[in-house]
Amino acid sequence: MKIKFLVVDDLPSSRQLFQRLLALHFPGCEVALAASGAEALELARAHGVDVAIVDALMPGMSGFDVCRALKTDPQIGSVLVLMVSAFLVETRDRVSGLESGADSYICKPFENAELIAQVRALLRIRENEQALRDSNLRLEEELAARRRAESATEEARRAAEAADRAKSEFLAHMSHEIRTPMNAVIGMTDLLMGTELTPVQRDYVETIRSSGETLLTIINQILDLAKIEAGRVELERRSFGVAEWLETTFSMVRVNAERKGLDLRWCVREGVPARVAGDLVRLRQLLGNLLGNAVKFTERGTVEVIVSAVHLNEGRCELRVAVRDTGVGIPPERMGELFRPFSQLDASVTRRHGGTGLGLAISKQLANLMGGSLWVESELGRGSTFTFTVIVAAQGPEVSEEELLEISRGRPVLVVDEDATDLRVFKRYLASWGFEVHATTSPDEALKWARSGRPFVVALIDIHQPGMRNIDLIARLRQHRTPEEMAVIVCSSVDVDRDPADGDRRAARNGQAISAVLRKPVSRDDLRQVLGVVLADDARGEERPTSTALPRRVLVAEDNPVNQKVVLRLLEKIGVSADVAENGAEALDRLRQGNYDAVLMDVQMPVMDGVETMRRIRADWPPERRPRIIAVTAHAMRGDREKYLNEGMDDYISKPLREQELRQVLARAAAGRSVSDGAYSAH
Repeated sequence: MKIKFLVVDDLPSSRQLFQRLLALHFPGCEVALAASGAEALELARAHGVDVAIVDALMPGMSGFDVCRALKTDPQIGSVLVLMVSAFLVETRDRVSGLESGADSYICKPFENAELIAQVRALLRIRENEQALRDSNLRLEEELAARRRAESATEEARRAAEAADRAKSEFLAHMSHEIRTPMNAVIGMTDLLMGTELTPVQRDYVETIRSSGETLLTIINQILDLAKIEAGRVELERRSFGVAEWLETTFSMVRVNAERKGLDLRWCVREGVPARVAGDLVRLRQLLGNLLGNAVKFTERGTVEVIVSAVHLNEGRCELRVAVRDTGVGIPPERMGELFRPFSQLDASVTRRHGGTGLGLAISKQLANLMGGSLWVESELGRGSTFTFTVIVAAQGPEVSEEELLEISRGRPVLVVDEDATDLRVFKRYLASWGFEVHATTSPDEALKWARSGRPFVVALIDIHQPGMRNIDLIARLRQHRTPEEMAVIVCSSVDVDRDPADGDRRAARNGQAISAVLRKPVSRDDLRQVLGVVLADDARGEERPTSTALPRRVLVAEDNPVNQKVVLRLLEKIGVSADVAENGAEALDRLRQGNYDAVLMDVQMPVMDGVETMRRIRADWPPERRPRIIAVTAHAMRGDREKYLNEGMDDYISKPLREQELRQVLARAAAGRSVSDGAYSAH
């Protein structure tokens, strides 16, 4: 690119000198010559100029005026001006030259080299300015592109949030719409099972009920997966016993395992806290998925769970849970597909094992949500080991004498031990903590007491009894007391967990809802700690209703005719009188006309929904006359239960309704208790 110079001087000799010097030192440049300021401005506007060399003193328009005009004319651009004059020796004149806009100056007479050096310096300034302008232009383009990208990102984020909201609304709607007819399918089949049926008819009905339960499981899995993928799963934090978690989860698969003759085992390694804090429901789901798969794909042998722990900082603990089986194993080429949704180990038409292929995908994401991971090791034909880790809060099991005295409060305890000395020791320990002790060396007498209805909260049983194996004793006790009603602590002279070869002891530990195992001789401190833990589990140390009384009269607020029929028949079956209201407004009218102990309140109804109706009841009825309000809804996604309880409902039960769950919520209503009063769940 050619450099364009403009020389402005009223003396021809000076103009010629500048022209020769510039042409010599800047080959190929263009030099325009002007004898006056007016001519200089005209040339500059017509041809453009990079550097102007301007004489300061000229007739008519001085060099200062020319400089000002060049600098302020928008047509000329960013011209650089070198002021030349013999009068720029005084400070005042130099200041005047710079104030006029000149970029530099040189005094006559000057050395040629000095002039060229000044011009080169100005050209470098021009190059730097041009580079800076180019850089600024690129920066502006980058900023504009970034703003466009940020705008596109924000738009995509808003679109994704809208899609998530739409997805959540769709899932909630589908959950409600699917569960509503499922309530009729499962509810009516349960009712039908209670009627006189021929063997063939009973087989048909059981098939319908089993298929309905399977469909409900699939629905729940799809909703769970969608909820996790949408990032809308909120983990709970509650304290629970590790043994409680394992035992309740094992109970989910025990029937299927026994049907196959499988040996179920679990072992807690040394160092695992007796109690931890975490999301118990999700941990049951995670382990339950893995246990269910292990039982499903194992035809003979063993399914075993081994729990170990690594203690981290700030009271945190990493639980490591390995689920081992002796099943079919997994082909190496299929290992990468295991944790993908809807992926099946055997996807052929003739596959032997059913399922949606969602369980492992959900389990992996749950482990990730809880700060851990899930992986698998397998050998085809020899079995698999699925291992997951989760982060929980370790909680020390230390229970003081005062704390145990506070939660014992005269609770009846059953002690069965063939050794009279041990029996006396246990009686002395337990009595000192305020328990009501019923001790015997006879299993028959223990069963007699259990049948009499004594509300034992704990049974302390020696692992071997004469004339009756301990497993049989515990099994018979369990016919009269559920694990929620009575904890079983087994005492043994050997370490049950470290001697897996003994089938009796292993079965006692794994097969009969054992809460804890104590090694003899049992110290006072060990017994105190175990009692503190098991009494804290499931609120065993709290007062329990002494009867299974149900409300005398219930109002059913439900708009769906089929669901009305299901609820009324279930209530009739359990001996509860009920009336029906088809919407919230009608429910309020009926409550004003009659005396009801509880309201089974459907949440989604025309005219007035269940939540608004509940608010009206709470506002219009004093607490002592207000019926217990139970939310009955097909909205059963994670968080719905807490949502309705926070709204003010006393209890919650999700559709499809089941007789046992309905009994539980009605029993709590009759006792004047809310679901939040204890560790209850109506899932």
